[in-house]
Amino acid sequence: ERGAARLDSAFAVAEAAAAFETSIGVHESAATRDVDATHVVLHASAAGEALTSLMLAYPSPSAQSAPDAAPFALPGAAALKLDDPDGDRRIVAFHRAAPGGLLTVPAATNGMADAASDGSLALFDAASDGSLRLAYAEQATEIRFGGATLLSGARPGTLAVGFEDGAVDFLVDDGADSVQVRGLPFPRAQVDGSCGVLPLPGGAYRVELNRERRFRLTAALGNARPAADAGPDLRLPLGFDLMLDGRASCDADGDALSARWRILSAPTQHGWTLDDPTSFTPRLLLDRPGVYRLELVVTDAHGAESRPDEVVVLGGWSCLDGIDDDLDGLIDADDPTCADGAETVFRWPEGCGLGPELLPMVAGLLALRRRRARDRSLRCVGPASP
Repeated sequence: ERGAARLDSAFAVAEAAAAFETSIGVHESAATRDVDATHVVLHASAAGEALTSLMLAYPSPSAQSAPDAAPFALPGAAALKLDDPDGDRRIVAFHRAAPGGLLTVPAATNGMADAASDGSLALFDAASDGSLRLAYAEQATEIRFGGATLLSGARPGTLAVGFEDGAVDFLVDDGADSVQVRGLPFPRAQVDGSCGVLPLPGGAYRVELNRERRFRLTAALGNARPAADAGPDLRLPLGFDLMLDGRASCDADGDALSARWRILSAPTQHGWTLDDPTSFTPRLLLDRPGVYRLELVVTDAHGAESRPDEVVVLGGWSCLDGIDDDLDGLIDADDPTCADGAETVFRWPEGCGLGPELLPMVAGLLALRRRRARDRSLRCVGPASP
């Protein structure tokens, strides 16, 4: 909550002697509350082959006792553990310079079940009795806890598993078409936010995904919530008639879906409108340079809605003159036609009939839109129709 935060940090510096210190400070006085907002800062260093650091933000008002926190030795990584009896929480986290093999934190070290990940950064949050609340890893393909695999089969990316009563939430931000999950606290599961789920031997499940990277497995069987897919972000020159494509949206139950698009933001004075916001393939015309953000929500036949999925369209040129005139980091809006001649060049992947040679992106040429639809095909869109 606002004004109540404790910061725990551990640092490991290459070839440095092991060290640890802690300090407590007040960052907001108790003007409108009974206690001060304080933070505890932990600094640690340990020998290693590369510089690694670890920082953990931990909310806590000053009325609570400080958690028992300390670094611990984990070869090749900076690591810390935190035990907070008042908050019924145990946390263990580690960070190493690069991902590699499975790195395991033994139960004897951290006071909870063995925690393991093959990523560069991992955090495990459990109750005081050792039951897992959250597992998070970056640049990882696998997460284990208590000797059991929770999630596997992903490509290196951000993974997260969160446990609630009767439900398990997953985040797989790596672009994989499917992942395997296991270790669920219930025998059968319904999946929300995916294209399908297949039971596997040993109590595991294979979950099929589209661009929606968050899904939930629940013990309560019923109607599954669909998953929206608004397509990848893209850039097109002005004057192009663009077809958005939400046809990769899906429903694990196979229900028919309806679409609802809306424009979240667009350049000022734009005349950009969707011709049919309830179509899965609405068309629109880019008439102003700048950033356009759109949102797609799909609904199944039983009224269950997906999470919104956003797509960003950059309208105009990306000038390479080294000057970001409007400071958006994306488009030179003051020179939308790249009059200085420094227009973007790009490579056409196979599938649009132009080969892999480099071509300037000039008005009237075809622009590629890569679409990860169910058939994984490439789709191209062209200039506005006369």
